[in-house]
Amino acid sequence: MKKWSLFCFLLLMTLSIKFHAQEIVVNRSDDLNNQYQFKLLSTVLSRAQDKKYQIKQYDHVLNQTQMVQKLKSQELDVMWAGTKKLYEQELRAIYIPLFKGLLGYRLMIVREEDKDRYRDINNIEDLRSINMGQGRLWADAKILQSAGMNLVTTLKYENLFYMLEGGRFDAFPRGVFEPFSEIKKYKHLPLTVEPHLVIAYPLAAYYFVRKDNNELARVIEDGLLKLIESGEFDQILENDEMVGTALSKANLADRTIIRIDNPYLSDKTPFNDERLWYKF
Repeated sequence: MKKWSLFCFLLLMTLSIKFHAQEIVVNRSDDLNNQYQFKLLSTVLSRAQDKKYQIKQYDHVLNQTQMVQKLKSQELDVMWAGTKKLYEQELRAIYIPLFKGLLGYRLMIVREEDKDRYRDINNIEDLRSINMGQGRLWADAKILQSAGMNLVTTLKYENLFYMLEGGRFDAFPRGVFEPFSEIKKYKHLPLTVEPHLVIAYPLAAYYFVRKDNNELARVIEDGLLKLIESGEFDQILENDEMVGTALSKANLADRTIIRIDNPYLSDKTPFNDERLWYKF
């Protein structure tokens, strides 16, 4: 009888915790580009001390403008994206770079036949001779445009690979951890990672919540800082399939680095905290 009573008590406690768990709606994480951010957030929320959280993914893929709108209308609770001043003005950013600045190291996806075409490019003036593809709403598009780059843009991410293959532009700059898995995903297209260059500019991706969601912002920030202090943040980052593959294949030390300013970062960017930035 006592064992049965204990079992019932534990079952009721479990159901009660689940019933009272706060649902957190996030943008979808079906593809590799979003799985690290989802795992990191899941780890943080699963360890929250004062409240239980249950993550739910939005029912379809949203572009960044839609994510901002859904967040402001309370249909989303958390989004992640490369930061813009506008996002930081309209939303509440958690100022811990999710990729420790790796997002600002860009390798170019090019057509296989052109992989050695850029061997003699050494500076920003040379780089301006290349037509590049970008998402129209991405933070990178504005950064590259401000540096005088020639861009072809589209709203749909998937279109960029077919536009590149079809000759609409010459190169598709991607974060250092992105192109190798993307080449694998689009292996039916004759695309490859350009082997000679890396474009570098300061860029951070953050989690964003609504302006007034102070509790959730605190939980996420505190959780991320605990992971950083324990070293688990770096482990999750480097063990991610995309990031780990990229760091082993990118050969950054052997590439020509072309640096570009990012005039769109806010003065709240935490450059002074060395813990938050990746060291090669």
